[in-house]
Amino acid sequence: MREPSLAELDKIRREGYRPGVVVCLINQERLLMAYSVEHGLWQIPQGGIMGGESLMTALVRTVEEELGEEVASGVNLSLEIVGVDRVEFPPNKTEGKSIMTETGEELSMKGKHYFLAKSECLVTEFDMSKCVYGVVRWVGYKEALELASQIYQRGKRRMTETAIERLKEAKAIT
Repeated sequence: MREPSLAELDKIRREGYRPGVVVCLINQERLLMAYSVEHGLWQIPQGGIMGGESLMTALVRTVEEELGEEVASGVNLSLEIVGVDRVEFPPNKTEGKSIMTETGEELSMKGKHYFLAKSECLVTEFDMSKCVYGVVRWVGYKEALELASQIYQRGKRRMTETAIERLKEAKAIT
């Protein structure tokens, strides 16, 4: 699957979905998972794709913001999209949520459209003072599924499990 164009990302926004990238960092057939103290769950780092931003630019920015510049400098700048997923918000959770199109039009947000992007990462040690997470860990397939099964947000759990399965199918994790 190829990287989406800016026009394709804007089409997703016009459908009411915020495009985002799920940053599947791989090192020696292991996936980086992070524990969010704020939300009380394990997850794969992820971030929104801002207007005018490519998927790769969003991936690097997300890594810098969530894991630190040193980690971002160790990310291979060739990525592979292993899948896509959409999370729709329940009707009672969409009130007041909006997204902006490339032309500045404000639209009501229905949910999120995720690109599951795999990239190799050469950095294995983390300066936790630069991370927004409480813990980060390199995990294999079985441990990744175990951590994902504990995610209490159904949409995020499904999206995370989908990413893990796609990574296994791509022989990126064992």
